[in-house]
Amino acid sequence: MKIVIAIIGVIITIVITLTVFNCWKNYCCNVEGIEPSYLLLTLSNRDDYDYCDSLDQALQGDLLALKRLTMFHFEGGSSYEHGIVLLEVIDRVGENKYLEAVKDFSKKEKKTIDRYLNAGLNFSQNPKFQSQRIDLIFPQVNAFLKSKE
Repeated sequence: MKIVIAIIGVIITIVITLTVFNCWKNYCCNVEGIEPSYLLLTLSNRDDYDYCDSLDQALQGDLLALKRLTMFHFEGGSSYEHGIVLLEVIDRVGENKYLEAVKDFSKKEKKTIDRYLNAGLNFSQNPKFQSQRIDLIFPQVNAFLKSKE
C-alpha cells in the first residue's frame, strides 16, 4: 500500500513539474481571459513573433500587432482555434481599430481572414458567437472582407 501511495506521489509531482515547465517555456498563455491552445503556441513558434506577445499587444490596440496576429499562418484544426482568438480580439478592440490595422490587405489575405473567422464561429464557446454569421456580428469587417479592393 505504501508503494502505491509513493508511486501516486511521484506521478503527481511529475505532472505538476511538467505543467510548470511548459508554462515557463511559454506554452501556457492567458491574455485578458483569452487562452490560445498549446497547438497554436507551438505552431506559431515557426514564425519570428511570439503569439502571446502579439495577442497582448493587439489587445492594447497596437496596429502592427493586430496585423501580425491576424496573419499568423495556420491550417486545419489550428485555423479554427486561431479564428476563435481573432473573433475575441476584434470584439475587444472594435471593428474600426481592427480595420485600421488590416486596411492594406490583399484580396488573398482577406480570404484568409474570412476563412479564419468563419472557422472560429463554428467552434467558439462564447455564446455571443455561437450560431452567428460574420455579417451580423461584425458588419464593417464583413464588408471589408467582401470588397473587391
